Amino acid sequence: MQGTFNFEKNKREIQSIIGEKVAIESNPNNAFEAFAFVAKTYFESCGCKVIRFHRELPSFTQILISKVLFLLNIRKKKLTDGGVIPGLLIVGIWNIQSIIYSYYNFLMLCLHVKNIFKLTIDDIDIGEELASDVTRFSQKLDTKNIISFRLIKSMKNFYLTCKYAKFISNKCGVDAFMVSHYTYSWAMFSKVAILLNKKYLLLGRYPYSIFVTPEHRNPHHPQALSTLQKTKCNNKERRVAENYMQERISPDKIMLHYMEVSAYSVSGENFFRKYNSEKGIINCCLFLHSFTDALFTFGYDSFNNIWHWTDFTIRELSKEKNVRIFIKPHPSLTHKMRTSFDTSKKDYLAFSLLKDKYESHPAVEFIPPSTSNIDIASMENFIGITHHGNVAPELAFLNKPVIASIHAPWKFFSDFLISWENKFEYKQQLNNLEKYIDFTPNKSNLLDFVYMYYIEPNLISDSRFFGHKLYELIYGKDAKYLSESIQKGIEMLTIIRKDKNKLQEGLSMFDGMINQAIINCRNASKL
Repeated sequence: MQGTFNFEKNKREIQSIIGEKVAIESNPNNAFEAFAFVAKTYFESCGCKVIRFHRELPSFTQILISKVLFLLNIRKKKLTDGGVIPGLLIVGIWNIQSIIYSYYNFLMLCLHVKNIFKLTIDDIDIGEELASDVTRFSQKLDTKNIISFRLIKSMKNFYLTCKYAKFISNKCGVDAFMVSHYTYSWAMFSKVAILLNKKYLLLGRYPYSIFVTPEHRNPHHPQALSTLQKTKCNNKERRVAENYMQERISPDKIMLHYMEVSAYSVSGENFFRKYNSEKGIINCCLFLHSFTDALFTFGYDSFNNIWHWTDFTIRELSKEKNVRIFIKPHPSLTHKMRTSFDTSKKDYLAFSLLKDKYESHPAVEFIPPSTSNIDIASMENFIGITHHGNVAPELAFLNKPVIASIHAPWKFFSDFLISWENKFEYKQQLNNLEKYIDFTPNKSNLLDFVYMYYIEPNLISDSRFFGHKLYELIYGKDAKYLSESIQKGIEMLTIIRKDKNKLQEGLSMFDGMINQAIINCRNASKL
């Protein structure tokens, strides 16, 4: 047990930072609900008033049916038990407005009068999140045009979520939102909070926790806030970062919260040795990403989605006669094949389409996802290519050149790689690879980035999802996969409600996360 939780020590500080009224997301299909219960208990202990809000506004029909069933005593719970809901008339008006907004803007996009990345709702930019939402939740993999009929549904959801977030903020008088996501349509809660001079707390499913205020630079990409200021670390901190990176490239370690298998687990030494004898050939390895997940977390960079970036990269590289192209799937692809998540199926579908399209190309070689990156990087004349992948600092740590987008966590620490701002710059780099063969990563710059991004902001979470941490607390063992903690969400909530000792442990853990969020908030406010 982590000790008895005592709210008195934090009461004034918490109220001064987060305010007197907190709105906490309600998400019953996720392990976040167990966290929400702990959070509610914590904030109420600190003297804050807590309200709940639905992650997605229930439809007009759902609200109507729920009211009728409750009045007929068929359903014992009201929808409002799970979160504040506006009246039927207001929701009805919002629905009509959302339909007009969606179809009008869809027509403007089809006619090329508007650009999806420039769309707004009530002066709030929604383009990046809207494009991500369509790519993630459409029923098919969009490899050609991001403008599809799914866009109408997404725009409607964005419009309703925006109105709902404003209702909670203004009508309910909340000072801060606690959210589990800052991407897709759910980003509207954090965007509305910032627009209305409120705050939001990112805490729950991410390893990084922070209070975000309107004073922060680029407040809509909170995971990047820790790296916005280019700061030199001391020698002790750099040694910590170096030890961390040594563990990262170990075949028996999994250091990143989303990884299911190590990217260094299977030796490929014999496979790659045969390519070292060919003189004048540049060996490029393209490290693939998820094709659907949070595409513009760090900003827009001229590509509609990761598929377009991947396809563009291979086409440009294949024009060069002295380039061999290796393509390595994400290490979790094998695990994703076994899951039922729609996004995982689309990732596997995207990889299959990519393989069908390029496998017969004489310069292209697909390699197994668990092949050791050390062995890949050991080839002569090697250059790694990624968009925003964690493989970039790993390859730089191995003293290898890496080409990557500047729209990534290392935006202000890019001396350890070869970065590009837009498609034009990227194309120039791909067509002139020989210039970068002898590129030497700035090791000090790399270690500073590693410490500031991976270590310092994640001290409490150990770089793991908080769902994993709560799972470990309740069951006394670590969740093998993230899906385990999600599937056990309701059971975890039931246990922590009944077991006072588990709740005390949960409150102590949550207190540590809040303190880390406060530290991260203050550090980011100095920028």
